[in-house]
Amino acid sequence: MHEWGEILLKYYNKNTKIKDDDLMINYLSYWTDNGAYYYWLTEPNRNYEETILDVIESSNQNKIPFKSIQFDSYWYGAEKGYREGIY
Repeated sequence: MHEWGEILLKYYNKNTKIKDDDLMINYLSYWTDNGAYYYWLTEPNRNYEETILDVIESSNQNKIPFKSIQFDSYWYGAEKGYREGIY
């Protein structure tokens, strides 16, 4: 498979630089989208901002080395619902 991939890269004059530099596929990231623990959920008595800051603090304390955070659309606005976030 690797040999075939090398042949195709050479034939089409391509390289793997984009893939090699991509944070999303090379490093751990934290996601808040559908299926994530904090999807439409905050910690008790905390708002969304406080919750994500707590996640970051906990990750730093536990030496979890994520390099990026994905914020799902409901994180953009103060309230949930239609057109309450940035659009």
